[in-house]
Amino acid sequence: MIFTNNEIEVMKVLLKAECPLTCVDIIANSVNKTWKDRSIHLLINSLLEKNAIEEIGFVRTGRTYGRTFAVTNFGREAYLKEAVNFVDKTDTIEFMAALFDKKEIDLETIQNLEELIKKRKEDL
Repeated sequence: MIFTNNEIEVMKVLLKAECPLTCVDIIANSVNKTWKDRSIHLLINSLLEKNAIEEIGFVRTGRTYGRTFAVTNFGREAYLKEAVNFVDKTDTIEFMAALFDKKEIDLETIQNLEELIKKRKEDL
């Protein structure tokens, strides 16, 4: 699955969110957006068609109700795969070093990564 730069921006906002967001919330939390606010519906519909996000429900926004959206598991996986495509072979070690610098990486995660590396070695 290929995302446009604008779709990636929306995905980043939704991935960082702790709860489903409305279009207004997405616009408000898009720090580096290059798209116009009125384009949000086109971006949302495109991501819905790609099954990258899903409609979760409705919340009251002023006098009307707005749909809320969240990233699907499929969308999360597709987004991460596409993000990794930007890391070329020479940057892989630096990428992994940066990953391990994160405090959230625990022993279980490291063991899971070791299993993935072991499996990849066997495939080669």
